[in-house]
Amino acid sequence: MGRYADSGLREPVYLVRRKDGQVAQLSELLYLLVQEADGGRPLNELASRVSKRSARALGTDAAAHLIDRHLRPNGLLLTTDAEPDVLPRADPLLALRLRIAALPPATVRRIVGPLRPLFYRAVVLGALIALAALDGYLLASRSVTHVLAALVSDPVGVVVVGALAIAGVLAHELGHATGCRYAGGSPGAIGVGVYIVWPVMYSDLTDTYRLDRRGRLCADVGGMYFSALWAVAAGIGYLLTGYEPLLVLIFAQHLEIATQALPLLRFDGHYVLSDLAGVPDALSRVRPALASLRPGRPPHPSIEALTPAARRVIRAYALITGPAVIALFGLVALNAPALVHAAADAGAEGAADIATAWGSHDPAAGAVGFVRVLFAGLPVAGLAYTLVLVLGRVVRSIPETLRVLVREVAAGLLLGTVILYLFFYLAIGSAGPGTARAPAVAAIGALVAWGVHAWSRHRSREAVVPYLRQARERRGF
Repeated sequence: MGRYADSGLREPVYLVRRKDGQVAQLSELLYLLVQEADGGRPLNELASRVSKRSARALGTDAAAHLIDRHLRPNGLLLTTDAEPDVLPRADPLLALRLRIAALPPATVRRIVGPLRPLFYRAVVLGALIALAALDGYLLASRSVTHVLAALVSDPVGVVVVGALAIAGVLAHELGHATGCRYAGGSPGAIGVGVYIVWPVMYSDLTDTYRLDRRGRLCADVGGMYFSALWAVAAGIGYLLTGYEPLLVLIFAQHLEIATQALPLLRFDGHYVLSDLAGVPDALSRVRPALASLRPGRPPHPSIEALTPAARRVIRAYALITGPAVIALFGLVALNAPALVHAAADAGAEGAADIATAWGSHDPAAGAVGFVRVLFAGLPVAGLAYTLVLVLGRVVRSIPETLRVLVREVAAGLLLGTVILYLFFYLAIGSAGPGTARAPAVAAIGALVAWGVHAWSRHRSREAVVPYLRQARERRGF
């Protein structure tokens, strides 16, 4: 992929991408080794060629050490025909989980190719002027609150607005992909997944790592720009038809833009800030930046490697984001029981709506019920999966001598919870499943999440490797 352009690091860094899509960040010396290695050159010739291209002399022993210690374990240089069964991958805690690609890269590129003219300066300026004019007109003449209250009692309107809102999320992801393509990159797949507890769509823009700052920023803001275009299209539809539920869609697009502009978690604003500072994945440096602020403690190597300007930006970002992430997880933990109860109630109501719609032959009401059931279950599944990941990180931080014991105790508690639920609530019959929905959902969700987690770890071993970079995936909520 080449040198990382407009970098905020003191030393030049280079990026390579394995055939499985994982990106690694390397020093110049390691990058030259990867470039010169063709599988047939003797080690002494390889070291000599790298020395000629680098400002540093590289001996045969040093080259062998770099290959065996850094390149081969990360799957960046294979010296035999047999590849390892699993390769280490970057796996940060706040990454997208349970990803399913809906549109393959080739399809995405065919879709966004004709959309590139939307990024011409004149078109962008005209779209922003149209959005400002639409907002001014609506603020002066219409009340979204009144329209929203009327929409609640209109199942057909709910379905229409919901479908258009989902299409708007897809448009948001296509905006990222189009911005990437316009800047000269090659967008990857677009799909769906779960981020912490929320169902989301994502677009894989890992190829933007090889673009300059301007190109990366074009891809960063492309999603918000297409959300604005979707709001303008909804406004034109409202002006032509007078269909008031479209006003709710316009409001939803503005809410999407405002949310994505936040530089927290992995919203679009996070990538904008990362690219302005020239630091790949600023969120991964929050913890070392906060640790480096402790008096008397030397800066973490990942912070020391930054330029003074980038270091100030990352430290300020860490002071804001660190407490925000802690507060977010705290709120999720405190509200987990209420979330499970609300999901169970919403799922039961949605199932009742489906049954009623089936009997009355009302497909619109049935679609609303299905959506309610779907969106009631996804947050619970995401919560259970995130809980498993957090517990896994805690267990891995425990000394090896105690880790097996902790795992056995945790597995015993989980199994005991399920057995107690099945025995007391079902076998004895003191309470039926309907009155024990929260324990049922929690137990089943934990077991499913644990099974998915174990299966994913069986497929891909987790390793915390400083060279590996998180994929640049933009999320549309």
